[in-house]
Amino acid sequence: MERSVEVLATLLEQKPEVVEEAIKTDGELDKLVEQYKKDRHIFSSDELTKKIENANRDYIEKLAADGQQLPSALYNRVKGNAFEKQEKQWAREHEIDTWENIDDLKSQIIAKEIVKSGKAGGDVVVKEMEAKILELKGLVLSEEEKSKKAITETEGKVGKRMINFDINNAIKSVDIDAEGEKLENQREVLDAVFRRDHTFEYRDDKTVVLDKDGKLIVNKVGDPLDVSDVLNDIAPKWVDIKEVSKGGRGDKTTPIKTDGTLKTVSNMNELAEYAKSKNIEIGTAAFYDLMVQVGKENPSFNK
Repeated sequence: MERSVEVLATLLEQKPEVVEEAIKTDGELDKLVEQYKKDRHIFSSDELTKKIENANRDYIEKLAADGQQLPSALYNRVKGNAFEKQEKQWAREHEIDTWENIDDLKSQIIAKEIVKSGKAGGDVVVKEMEAKILELKGLVLSEEEKSKKAITETEGKVGKRMINFDINNAIKSVDIDAEGEKLENQREVLDAVFRRDHTFEYRDDKTVVLDKDGKLIVNKVGDPLDVSDVLNDIAPKWVDIKEVSKGGRGDKTTPIKTDGTLKTVSNMNELAEYAKSKNIEIGTAAFYDLMVQVGKENPSFNK
């Protein structure tokens, strides 16, 4: 027994007498183990893989930030891949099988266009080609900008509503030790301080929370924490929380009852359930269309 205690004490970097005492007290040894894991940032194999993936993603996002200078090796590789892809596209469009470099490819394209046009002067053909390319570029960019603007506006509207939806649900999930008017008042206080001390963004169909410094709040492997996790962590500082019985909280959700039509959907919770029954994912364009439609069919719908 003594040898086992010494080995365990060495592993946990504790004195043997501390470990021995912890073994005698129910739950104390678990606390030592959890503290050790927390202090040493111990990860499982899956957690470590996820941590590395998130770190790599964050590094790429930093490199892609406006005004950030890319490392020359990375820049040259990306540039080379982009030019190679463009060359292959031009060659395919003009039915050219082999070429030595970009200048050779350009010469072959011009020669082919001269033959097609039946004109002797290459300069005229080149100028016509350049003018046509500029015209097409202008049309493409114009339509692309319109499309991007429309998508951005739609995503912004959906994002704002989903952020409010997630925050409201998170507020209701906090087990506040109050009832009636006092419960509503404490929920309003919690909502106010939560929004005051944090900012929110809708990324990849999920509401993420940022602290006062604009830093994303994540778990130990770098994944964004759910809104409810962040809120439940700070809630005890502002409101009274009910003590959890040994049986746990249980399921406190109330079944949502509608007649299967949008006319009886009265709030975002019910709309989410309705969308789920129709295999429509929250945050998609189809879900936004439902939000517009339910507003028309049920004027009393509470957003």
